[in-house]
Amino acid sequence: MKIKTNMQVAACGWLAGGLILASPVPAAHAAPAAFAHPGVLLSRADLDAVKADLDKEPWKSAYDKLKNDARSQKTYAMQGPWATVSRNPNVRLGEWQSDMQAVYNLARMWYFTGDNDYAQRAHDVLLAWATTQTAFGGAEAAFAIGDSRCATAADILRATWPGWTAGDTGAVQNYFNTVFWPVLAVPGPLFTGSQGMEQLTGALGVAIFNEDATKFDQVLAAFQTDANTGLRGTLPNGEVVDTGRDQGHTSLYVRLAAEMGQAFWNQGVDVFSLLDNRILAVGEYYARYHLPDSAPSYVPFGGMSWGVFNAIAGAPRSTTQARTALNLLHTAYAVRKGVDTHWVDLYATDQVEDTDSFMFRRRGDTSAATPPAPPSPPPVATLTGGLTSADLHGAAPAGATAYAAGAWTLTGGYNGQAPAGSKPTIRFAHRPVTGDFTMIAKVNAVSSAGSNDAQAGIMIRDVATGQSVSQSYIAMTTDHRYGWNERGATAMAYSWMAGAVNPAPQLPYWIKMERIGKRVQTSTSPDGASWSGANSNDFANMPATAYVGLFASSAVTGQASTATFSDVAITGGDGGGVTNAPPTPLSVVATPADGRVIVRWTEAHGATGYQVLRSTAGGGPYTEVAAVGNTTWTDTAAANGTRYHYVVTASNTAGTSGQSPEDSALPAPSWVNVAFGGTATASSTGDGAASLAFDGNPGSRWHAATTAVPQWLRYDFGAGVAQTIRRYGVTSSVDSPSRDPSAWQLQASQDGSDWVVLDSQSAQAFAFKYQTRYYDVANDTAYRHYRLYISGGANVQVAELGLYANTGGAN
Repeated sequence: MKIKTNMQVAACGWLAGGLILASPVPAAHAAPAAFAHPGVLLSRADLDAVKADLDKEPWKSAYDKLKNDARSQKTYAMQGPWATVSRNPNVRLGEWQSDMQAVYNLARMWYFTGDNDYAQRAHDVLLAWATTQTAFGGAEAAFAIGDSRCATAADILRATWPGWTAGDTGAVQNYFNTVFWPVLAVPGPLFTGSQGMEQLTGALGVAIFNEDATKFDQVLAAFQTDANTGLRGTLPNGEVVDTGRDQGHTSLYVRLAAEMGQAFWNQGVDVFSLLDNRILAVGEYYARYHLPDSAPSYVPFGGMSWGVFNAIAGAPRSTTQARTALNLLHTAYAVRKGVDTHWVDLYATDQVEDTDSFMFRRRGDTSAATPPAPPSPPPVATLTGGLTSADLHGAAPAGATAYAAGAWTLTGGYNGQAPAGSKPTIRFAHRPVTGDFTMIAKVNAVSSAGSNDAQAGIMIRDVATGQSVSQSYIAMTTDHRYGWNERGATAMAYSWMAGAVNPAPQLPYWIKMERIGKRVQTSTSPDGASWSGANSNDFANMPATAYVGLFASSAVTGQASTATFSDVAITGGDGGGVTNAPPTPLSVVATPADGRVIVRWTEAHGATGYQVLRSTAGGGPYTEVAAVGNTTWTDTAAANGTRYHYVVTASNTAGTSGQSPEDSALPAPSWVNVAFGGTATASSTGDGAASLAFDGNPGSRWHAATTAVPQWLRYDFGAGVAQTIRRYGVTSSVDSPSRDPSAWQLQASQDGSDWVVLDSQSAQAFAFKYQTRYYDVANDTAYRHYRLYISGGANVQVAELGLYANTGGAN
């Protein structure tokens, strides 16, 4: 393996899992030569596959819901149109959303039924808006556009309905360009997290429908590199910007990331594969958190609008979940690529198929796409000298700058003007930098000088010592807040936010500044690799050659504050020797599969390699099992039925870090639910037939006709068919928990008369509706009949009874 230098790895960590670069410019042209239609979220192959399965469960039940929706009717009463719609404040927003949902529903109904009246109604509603609405206002207009299925619906009609005209295409393209695109603001700095993803999703729909290659490439570049959102808003372990904010926005982020991947894929661009399948890592982390007793470790992480979050926010399953995302991820990785989707699949069994999600459930997919070329980050190297120091604008007392043994020390005074001003009174140790650059530093300490507002950080200025017009910085304070400021940007802003480490912010902490073209953005990190965006903006007048460096300010006139920095690196640095071993990786996530374990971990600043250590006992002792150069490794020597515990260390020429937190996984066979195609019966049936417990849809259920027990639920594979069941799953229903079964036996029979007990359970409880609980069975015999013989519970109901084997088909 070719080993990069320490600081090259810090810069090129983009490909290894970190995201150092933040560029609005694509690495290369990636838009297709000819755009595919339909090809936003649904291709023609997608539509045909769903249409072929509408008579099968769970597609059938979800399709029935779609057919019965008031917005799916040929007689749908349009709520608009209006010239102006706004979100936050909301003006005619509900009417617009209802009509756009109707267009999407009606477009699908047209394709599934071939009934021209559905398409005509969808067309009339869409074109009425396209030729009437002239503005989309409000602070959150982009979110509404990104949440809608407007572009997807328009693309279905355009590509599949003979009544659609070239004039219709032109009218909708104009609508998208003049009303939608101005508020989507790509490639401008985006909103944070899921909000930015809504912008990107809406923008990608516009680019595809309008066949605009420039917009397509801008969206792709922003998705890969914008400091606020997209892939930049994720960590290698699967955390996203919103993970510490709340689970509603996290769910939205995961869904939109999957939808972005799908839309790009339909145009031949495979972003699913980027950063070692990062979008899957996001889905797996999210799904695992929402499953019982499996919460993954968390790294302090956040984004520009919200600051840094100290912990995962929100109880598992506290909000509506993302079945659409899980279906998209299963199709993208398991179906197309044969990649394990363990947690995604487990979580999907706990969720109802709805009128949106069933569109993305696929049993097969042979389509293909090509990964885009990655962006090239500005390289950085260690900085051990070459800075010019000055006390700006009368800062007193006189300051000092020194470098020794890998550390920079700055002493800075103050004279009434804060670093945010155009004439800051600071100690500034700087150098000229031309063009794009990255600068990184770890702030180790900031002495108070009698004020907790003393600051130390990284600053860029259009002038070295005079009064600035364009200026930006990122800094830490004595009391461990971080702050940023922009002066002369397209939108001037200033903010202070709490730091990131519980129970209170602590130093040392890492800061970073990047410039790409007109854009300057800053970030903070607990480890120099897990970067949270702090601010991002475009500067119209920042000169090509600007002055960049470290600064310190006491915030008290006549008093001095001393700050120490280490691990300082910059584009064009002198590349002095590596003096520090990498920090310890902060998180490891182990995911089980059949005969293997997938291990992911967060990056460590300056690492040239990582060592994976394993033990069969919690807490070790551990044995090194792999040395790798990225942040993902698959343990193919793991045996099913053995729990393995993993830690990771990071290394470079200066040494090896400590061991990361531990995570464990229990590899197991790939279980397949074989309960389909047979006959279901029950001891009694109320308002839910026995077959509904075998339809793959936890939203339906078998319901006994009486409160008495015992009751039984039986499955017959059919004459000449027998299956060796070694695992079964029982899914709770939506109704009262008092109706969940609490005690039962799993029984098997060859003839339906003589029954053998395979498993017995008592005192069982389900934590939430639609929860699936799994039970392994020591069984090596194939039986034709199986039944759940229920002895505990009242008025019992079962949403799903899964019968699992190691071979067979899947429903």
